[in-house]
Amino acid sequence: MLFDAKGEKVIAIKRETPTDVDLAHGWGEEAGGFACGIAANRERGRQEDIEVSVTVKNISFKEDRMPAISPFGVELKDSAGRLIEPKAEFAAEEAKIASSTCPPSGGGSYVGQSDPLTSYRLGERYDRLAPGKYEITVKLCSPVISGLLVSNSVLLEIEASK
Repeated sequence: MLFDAKGEKVIAIKRETPTDVDLAHGWGEEAGGFACGIAANRERGRQEDIEVSVTVKNISFKEDRMPAISPFGVELKDSAGRLIEPKAEFAAEEAKIASSTCPPSGGGSYVGQSDPLTSYRLGERYDRLAPGKYEITVKLCSPVISGLLVSNSVLLEIEASK
């Protein structure tokens, strides 16, 4: 398990999914036997210091091979509900996921296991964000899932950089 900056909250789970511990903010809705969860290393801080981990758990998808999971699309909204666009290098890949083109990427996990797919820093993915509150959600797709796998949402507070 990976923990937040204070060592108090679980932000990612690898391998066997424990039954007595969960991600800090839980998981999104189950789709196709999978669930996606996100958590941040800190929920308040400077943009460049906030890192979000993306974990997928296999609840009940039983196949003799691991399914491919796509790169992820991130939906970041400000406190007024306006969608914040990522930097150009991320926008093209996210457009594929939004249209359900589903470009395959890495493998998923076996039943009862969770795998951290990736983590990313808000400072690398977005241009400078104004101080304030934001809500973040992640979406991914897989050829074995009908529709998109949507994570839980996490509230973040961006502070001014010094």
